[in-house]
Amino acid sequence: MPPTLDRHIVPILFNDPANLSETATQHARDLAAIIVDPCVDTLASKPFLRAAREVADRYGAVLIFDEIISGFRIARGGIQEIHGVRPDLICLGKSVANGMPLSLVTGTRAVMSEFSRIWYGLTFEQETVSMAAGRACLSAIERLDAPKLIGSVGDELRSAYAALAQEIGIRTELIGPPQRLMPRFYDSQDFGPRTDQALRFVETLIGQRVLLCNAINLSLAHDERAVVWLVDAFRAALEQAARPIGAQAARPAHFHHKADIAPAVREIASTPGAPVRIRCRVRNTGQTVWRISGAGIGKVNLGLRLYDERRSVIDQNFRRHDLAAARWRGPAGRSRGFVNGSWLQTALSARPAAWIRNMRLGRQSAAITRPVAANQDPPDVQVGEELDLDFEIPAPSDVGHYLLEIDCVEEGVTWLKDVGSLAPTIALRVDDVSDGSGQCARLPRARPRRTTSSNHRHRSARMWN
Repeated sequence: MPPTLDRHIVPILFNDPANLSETATQHARDLAAIIVDPCVDTLASKPFLRAAREVADRYGAVLIFDEIISGFRIARGGIQEIHGVRPDLICLGKSVANGMPLSLVTGTRAVMSEFSRIWYGLTFEQETVSMAAGRACLSAIERLDAPKLIGSVGDELRSAYAALAQEIGIRTELIGPPQRLMPRFYDSQDFGPRTDQALRFVETLIGQRVLLCNAINLSLAHDERAVVWLVDAFRAALEQAARPIGAQAARPAHFHHKADIAPAVREIASTPGAPVRIRCRVRNTGQTVWRISGAGIGKVNLGLRLYDERRSVIDQNFRRHDLAAARWRGPAGRSRGFVNGSWLQTALSARPAAWIRNMRLGRQSAAITRPVAANQDPPDVQVGEELDLDFEIPAPSDVGHYLLEIDCVEEGVTWLKDVGSLAPTIALRVDDVSDGSGQCARLPRARPRRTTSSNHRHRSARMWN
């Protein structure tokens, strides 16, 4: 999604009807649509979807279900068959044509009639093979009741996984609907952080010829023979995940991701809700290249955790930032980044050509030699290379003393602190009245205060205004 759309999107908490209603009321004048993915870690609840329908009707917004994953998988009629909540638009794909490139947008007559008023064309609209595959696939789904058959396989896998976990002695479970199971691990003093357990689990499965991203998406191809194979692979992977700390097998070199992070200042003062400027240098000290554009394997973002002054967690996922939005500095003095919305090639005093990206607060400059295509991805971060980051976050809304922990996040899941990197902290004081010295003011020593704030990590549905 283009970064320019960020200001038009307001996140809401998944399966939280009260938060949805409150957020919609705050943005009622600009609310255009409510977008819900009904199958994140777990299925969307009936009260949540009913609240989304009621809010959309109240403010004249379009209710959109993103059923790319759940459509024709959890039920023949999708989430609306399960809960009886009808959206205005549905996005469908993946299961529609059994892997052939076909996706659908369908909805009510009132909304779909708008397509006749706009230009909407497809490059491959005359391609018929995918259409034939879709017709055959949907016929089989209807005839065999594929979601029910797949669900029975998922129930069998979940039971076998739970029995293995109990036998091996590790706290883990498969969550989600039976057609789309997700392994969930829990922090353990014996076996290490849940992210490290999950990483060892996935690595071992790869060695068992099972490629697991973050979910087990089942299909009719998973017969009894496949179930036996998967259960055997789960046993080996869970045994590896349950190895005590210090007795773990060496991780392959291509799994080494490490970072060295150096903040420009260690103490910052601000007022509630005001923008706080964060500047730091991040160095790739691991053994693998970081992807900083797109998503998926190898992608690394910057992440911030928020603690109170006693180091009690307030928000494990306070903020995340795209490393592609930063100025980059290489070992030869090269720099790269983004200037005025377009990627530009630069030359810095006869040094090798590289890149500059100027983020919202960035003030870097360089001699621009020639433009490069605006949709060109930024270069990856090589081993040993550095990024100079300069960005803003909002201060907490409550007065008090906080700690901001800066870390990197691999592939949207693994915090590098959990696999061996150091994560520095910045002391953040939030007062009602600013001292006028700016966001990077040095903090005087102050008597500790009690703070009250709660925030939780949720995978969210999206609200589009």
